[in-house]
Amino acid sequence: STQRYMGGSLSVPLVLMLASSSSSHLYAAVGGVKDALPYIDEFDEADIKTKVQEEIAREMRTFAPVNYLAHLPLPELKFSNDPILKAEFTRVSAGEKLAALDTLRYEVNPPAEADRDNFKAWQHAIHNAQSQLEHQQLKLTNLELLNKYGANSWRQHNSSLEAMHIRLEGLVNHTRLEIDSINKKRKLEQSAAGEQLYKMEVQWQERVYKNFEIRRACEALENDLRQLKDSAAKRGMEL
Repeated sequence: STQRYMGGSLSVPLVLMLASSSSSHLYAAVGGVKDALPYIDEFDEADIKTKVQEEIAREMRTFAPVNYLAHLPLPELKFSNDPILKAEFTRVSAGEKLAALDTLRYEVNPPAEADRDNFKAWQHAIHNAQSQLEHQQLKLTNLELLNKYGANSWRQHNSSLEAMHIRLEGLVNHTRLEIDSINKKRKLEQSAAGEQLYKMEVQWQERVYKNFEIRRACEALENDLRQLKDSAAKRGMEL
């Protein structure tokens, strides 16, 4: 039988393998605490990885959500007493749906058939037509302004987004470097611990093997002594 650690191998009698089977892995569960060296451990059990992932998921469920706005003061709602906004807040709190937009105001219709002779009705229709005309004129003005200044405005906006992207990318790269540094440190520490554990395991197995050899030699001596006693008894000699 051969047991492997840290890429090396050690041939030992089967009795040693049976004796060390309880400590053949560096993974242990003592008092509910999981202890492992994932950079050097080699697990033969197919369900170990699943169990580890379950433990990680269970631990993450206990984490309290981070409040990223805790350092910022609450905003002052200077318009909180506005009746229109108060009605809207009430609607949102009650879970009511937003009313559909009224598109009738954008239509240019003449007075109803019954109001064709009503001066005020025609006056209202004319005012509505003038409002729609002004609205269309405002849209044309906005389109002209967009055509003239929109490109530069978008370039400036894109520059701001690029600067934000560069800053965030730098933060991500810095975080990745920190993670890599931590992982390298863990790997070095675990590799050093693995070598020490391997040496201790070899020493332990050597001690066990020596004890096994000593016990076998003692049993051989006891057997020889027993035979000598039997031979002396047959000859009438007392030992």
